[in-house]
Amino acid sequence: MSPPMQLALPLPRSTPAQPHSVLRRPPAPVPPQRVFMVGCPRSGTTVLQAAVCASGALMTLPETHFFLNLLGGFEDWLRQDQGACQRRWQRRLGWVRPSLHQRLAQDLEGEGRPMGPQHRLPRRLTGRSYVRHFLGDLDAWAQQGGHAGWLEKSPDHLAYLDVIAEHCPQAKVIHVVRHGEDVLASAIDAEARYMAHNAFRGGVAHWVERWNRAVDTHLAHAGRPGHLVVCHEDFVADPAGTVARIHRFVGLPAVAPEPGAANAALPTVVADLHHRPWQTGALGGPIQPARRKFEDMFGPGLQGWIRQHLRDWTHFRRQLDGLQAPA
Repeated sequence: MSPPMQLALPLPRSTPAQPHSVLRRPPAPVPPQRVFMVGCPRSGTTVLQAAVCASGALMTLPETHFFLNLLGGFEDWLRQDQGACQRRWQRRLGWVRPSLHQRLAQDLEGEGRPMGPQHRLPRRLTGRSYVRHFLGDLDAWAQQGGHAGWLEKSPDHLAYLDVIAEHCPQAKVIHVVRHGEDVLASAIDAEARYMAHNAFRGGVAHWVERWNRAVDTHLAHAGRPGHLVVCHEDFVADPAGTVARIHRFVGLPAVAPEPGAANAALPTVVADLHHRPWQTGALGGPIQPARRKFEDMFGPGLQGWIRQHLRDWTHFRRQLDGLQAPA
């Protein structure tokens, strides 16, 4: 019996290997820039905030005082009692009492408040959770609005830079400093004119202490990565150059307003003028030097006492220029 016939099947011709399609992941979203602006009150932070955010690159909002309200201990910081500050802040970053949640919600929510009536602060168990939620909300709002980041300006957050650095290490901090005599006169004048708002209490000695403490803090951070100290007089002399310098520091395109440009049309809300009417003058009209009030507010004797106790401005400028490159 003959063996079965074997069929010789043609072998398939070899074809060059086709490259496998590569699944490309979409690029990770660029995290928004987180910027804090701090300084002694009456130092020109509002007008600088408005100028820096006028291009729309950064979302901004009225003062939140978030870390001040969450952590407290500002008077301990003012007295340079670091031990008391650390104990209080560690306690506040732990379990949060319901009464503290109510105070935070009251300060952030409602008509004219930083977060607005559409926002409801969820109840959290720890202060650390509140910090994460606060930063996350700002990130989300900036991204939804198509901004490259956000700028939060609460002058008294100067006291909480260590806590901010711990929970937001990539943040940029802009320090704003103004001549002590001008700050003091402006604060005492505002205390008299806005007494009903109870915003500028303390008197002359208190504001001398606050300005000195602020100056010491500015110098302690000058030249550090992520910190830029800006003098108000430099901004008034060259608004466009100062804003461009800040944009470069933050990592934004150097788009600056024309010198002397008004801050009338802003893409985001800067100030709650209903609760803080003293900020009205910072948001309209050309950028120009404020009228000097020091000699009008204080007599010769008190002027001498103030100058004796304030940190020397000329010495401060020399120290600052030695710590960071001048503008």
